[in-house]
Amino acid sequence: MSRGPGYETSQEPYIADGMLRVLLIDASGKTTEERSFPIVAARGRSGSLYRSQERPQGKLVNLWMKSTGFLYLIDHAQKSVETLGHMEVPPSDQSVRASSTVSAEQARKVVAGLTCTPEPVFTVRDGKRVQSGEKCYAADPAGLLLSSSTELALQGKTIREEMEITSIRRGAELEVDWFAIPEGFQAIKRRGR
Repeated sequence: MSRGPGYETSQEPYIADGMLRVLLIDASGKTTEERSFPIVAARGRSGSLYRSQERPQGKLVNLWMKSTGFLYLIDHAQKSVETLGHMEVPPSDQSVRASSTVSAEQARKVVAGLTCTPEPVFTVRDGKRVQSGEKCYAADPAGLLLSSSTELALQGKTIREEMEITSIRRGAELEVDWFAIPEGFQAIKRRGR
C-alpha cells in the first residue's frame, strides 16, 4: 500500500484539544437541539494515533496502533472494543494533501495557528452525489484533522457536526494508557457484519 502525501513530515508527538458540536435542525432550518463535547487528538512517540470525545454517557475513542496497523473503536460507556479494520498507514494519511497540489484559488484558513486548505466532503442524496461539508487537515502535524463541518439528512431533519481544534501542544508527554486496549473490555464484532 502506498503512503499518502505528508507521511514524510514531522512525526513528533502532540496533543490537540478541541470541541465537537452536534446540531439537530428541523425542516424549517431551526436548531432544535445542540450538544458540545470536548475532544482530544494525539500522536504518541511510536506513531500511534488517539482521538477521543467526552460524552455524557462516557468516552468514545478511535485508536490506530502503528505496531499492528489495526484501527479500534473503544466505547467506555459500553466497555467494548470494536476492530474497525487494518491499515498500513494512519487513517488520516489518505486525506493529507501535499502543499504543492494546492491551487492559488483555494481558500486557506488558519485553525489553532496552523494553515490548512478545506477539502469538500461528499455524500449521496436521492441517488446524486452532493457536497455535504468540508474537512481541513494539517500538513504538519501530518494528517491532524483541524476542522470539519458535515451534514446528514435523516427523517426530514438535518444533523450537522462541527469540529475544531483549539490548541496543539507539540512534543507533549502523553498518557501511556491512551495507546492501550483497556483490560476487561468486551471485544465485539464489527457492525454490519
